[in-house]
Amino acid sequence: MKDYKKTDENIVKKETGQPETEIIIKEPEQPDGVSEALSDNASDIRVHYKPEPPEEEKEEAADAGSPEENSIATTGSSEENDIATTDSSEENDSSVTEKELQRNRRSKYSVEDIREDSSDEMTEKPSKAWTVFKTTLLALVLFLMAVILTFGYSLWKEFARPTSADGKDIEVTIEEGASTKEVAKELREAGVIRYESPFLLKMYFSDYKGKLRYGTFQLNDGMCLDDIIKGMATGGAQKKELVFTIPEGYTIEMTAKKLEQEGIMSAKEFTDAVKEAASDFVYAGQLPAADKVSYQLQGYLYPDTYFISEDMTGEELVEKILKEFETKFDASRQEATKNAGMTVEEVLIRASLVQKETEKPEEYPIIAGVINNRLAKDMKLQFDSTAVYALTDGLYGIGRVTYNDLKVDSPYNTYKYKGLPAGPICSPSLEAIDGVLYPQEHKYLYFQIDKTKNDGSNLFFETYEEHTAASATTQAPETETKATKKESEPDKNTTENIKQ
Repeated sequence: MKDYKKTDENIVKKETGQPETEIIIKEPEQPDGVSEALSDNASDIRVHYKPEPPEEEKEEAADAGSPEENSIATTGSSEENDIATTDSSEENDSSVTEKELQRNRRSKYSVEDIREDSSDEMTEKPSKAWTVFKTTLLALVLFLMAVILTFGYSLWKEFARPTSADGKDIEVTIEEGASTKEVAKELREAGVIRYESPFLLKMYFSDYKGKLRYGTFQLNDGMCLDDIIKGMATGGAQKKELVFTIPEGYTIEMTAKKLEQEGIMSAKEFTDAVKEAASDFVYAGQLPAADKVSYQLQGYLYPDTYFISEDMTGEELVEKILKEFETKFDASRQEATKNAGMTVEEVLIRASLVQKETEKPEEYPIIAGVINNRLAKDMKLQFDSTAVYALTDGLYGIGRVTYNDLKVDSPYNTYKYKGLPAGPICSPSLEAIDGVLYPQEHKYLYFQIDKTKNDGSNLFFETYEEHTAASATTQAPETETKATKKESEPDKNTTENIKQ
């Protein structure tokens, strides 16, 4: 029995799909005499191991005879025949095996390559997505850091600035009782400071904490925080000021007269300033033509209390008052005006009528509804206040309205002309403006003062018959009739009641 050495092992797949083990056994070196006796082709012997075939293949093999029996049957008795048969079988097996190996290598290579490529693609895709995500995240973080650092630097720069510089002079008025936060907001809105936080922080550590004064201050936008705080907490920075109030329902003419009576400025200085300010006003595009109205800015001088310095000019005062109107007529009211299909000018005209026709704020939306109803029916408004404005050049003040008064020829007189008057007839309150923006829906077409209550309230009616019947059954008190009454007393020229 010769000794053989195992040198290689491969796994191949036959067409049946079953693995076949090929063992190549190389003969060890032989003595010179023996090796010459062997054929060169017999130096390598391959032994094929075939695993147990399936049951179906076993049955087919049983019918055909096993390979071993066929092999033994064909083997000769002599050693030469055996060697020849072995050589022949080896050559055939070698040829078959080489083909199988090549086919297996091709098949194995392609399958493994596909798997590797697929695996690489699967690995590569998440890798690319992750890289993009990391890059985007890093860029976002860097951007946020840059913004924070930039903003933080701006805050710190304003907080730490040690000295003041030249800047634009700005007048700031602080209301009595204003908190530190409100002061900071006022300074920022005026343009004295850029940010509120540095001012509040500086104020917190300042020796002047809680010592800020109210009033009017002359500051500038180049001042450092220390100087601003010191100036607002010590004397000398606060200017002597006057308090001036524009009552609700006042006209420009009445306001000018009041300013002169209180010794603040002349009526002419104020009215001239009003006329000059119209062209630069934020709502200049909605104002009526100057030759059609008494004042283009009538109705825009918001009724409120104002702090006025002794040396304030007419231009400065008008600018201050108009700025207050812009603040009060905010974005929500602008939106409501747009939704109602009106301009700011039209809202103020209606609101001025509402303001003059009742002393009760709760009646503002009701009278606004009456205006809507009468205009919708193409009726004249017939509001006494419009005729009185024309008669008195905006000063009102008359105690009794006669039928002759209602005949005055003026574009403001709603007894003579249909529609709204040429412009507002006073400065309405914010409540009157809101009454117009949100009117009450009803069917009233007429109203008259309630002479029984005599408290400034009105009675409202849907028909003219109801209106005249109420007038016949009520008597006016012994006091004077106001110019803003909805129902005037009959005068010596007529016995009929004034229609609304």
